[in-house]
Amino acid sequence: RSDQALLAPTLSAADQRGLVCDIETLHPDRGYAGDPATRVCEHFGVNDVMRPPKRPPGAARGQPKTVALGKRWTIERTNSWLSNLGKI
Repeated sequence: RSDQALLAPTLSAADQRGLVCDIETLHPDRGYAGDPATRVCEHFGVNDVMRPPKRPPGAARGQPKTVALGKRWTIERTNSWLSNLGKI
């Protein structure tokens, strides 16, 4: 199912809670680059929408980015250790 179908209900729920007025800039992904998403955002008063440009059909995605483990590995290892501590 397309995520664009859920944009209006999501913004409506945020509007009912008074959260839409706090949105300064909306950063959706590449799938929301069309006019329907723009019209939905403008309807709810979100005028600053920053979307990455759509790729032309058949364009390469580029090289996959490598992710360094860094500090995230330390946190995941610690969480695993803490969650299994009582099971030893």
